[in-house]
Amino acid sequence: MRKFRFWIPVIFQAGFIFWLSSIPGNEFPRFLFWPGILPDFIARNPDKIVHGILYAFLGWFCLHAVARGTSIRFPYAAILAFALASAYGATDEWHQLFVPHRSCDVYDWVADSTGSLLAILLLYRFYSPHSTTLPSSERKPT
Repeated sequence: MRKFRFWIPVIFQAGFIFWLSSIPGNEFPRFLFWPGILPDFIARNPDKIVHGILYAFLGWFCLHAVARGTSIRFPYAAILAFALASAYGATDEWHQLFVPHRSCDVYDWVADSTGSLLAILLLYRFYSPHSTTLPSSERKPT
């Protein structure tokens, strides 16, 4: 039961993403995307950036949960964390088919998967068994 606590951030982030995905497209706030303020790519594709950021957090939380909350070791923990976040992204896109004024977009799923992959790759060293950030009692002998 102690290891379940590592999955709590995953559950909350997945719930937050589900809640955001449930907002009808015509009611979604657009206050962050004023033209002229953001670089062109971001101004033209703000939803892809938001998807990437939301799923970067989900990927990070998945990596933390798999690395600390299971007996799965690296690099399989990172692969599983990516698979979980990416699969959730696919189900989130499917969910949006049923939300008014929203759509299922493969490019959104690519943004989801890319965001989670980048976070996992950035944090892989931090969570890997050779990292010096682990307490000495958790480090595996090399």
